[in-house]
Amino acid sequence: KTHICINQDLTANEAIGTFLSAHGFNNHDLRFIGQPSDRALPSLDQGLQLDAALIDGNHSFPIPIIDWHYMDIHLKEGGLFFVDDTHIRPAALVAEFMIKDSAYKFIKGIGCLKVFMKTCEHSWGWKGQKFNFPDEKSRN
Repeated sequence: KTHICINQDLTANEAIGTFLSAHGFNNHDLRFIGQPSDRALPSLDQGLQLDAALIDGNHSFPIPIIDWHYMDIHLKEGGLFFVDDTHIRPAALVAEFMIKDSAYKFIKGIGCLKVFMKTCEHSWGWKGQKFNFPDEKSRN
């Protein structure tokens, strides 16, 4: 499988690649994209299908939401989605949405990390999103 790491810290990317090579790990299928995620994710190949996705980087609003949107497009049904640092409000918003969204199943929390499985594609439309209605009474 191919692993795509979107990280604008080029020094860290190089250090990771060097570490893997020095310790005998095959990193031929590791691809670094040295850009901010809000610029790199929209430019991914439209046909790309992901088995797993992780939000763990820039937690400034609205970046985790943008990251979720563009990773969700590529995540296939049955794929796992990890949202880290859910103690930080922008990441918590993504997790809160996913918990209420019918396209995702909450698997478990591990500290500040939440794990989800994509069960189907979204049916978009704000009236159909439970996230928009804190309680059912407000829908009427």
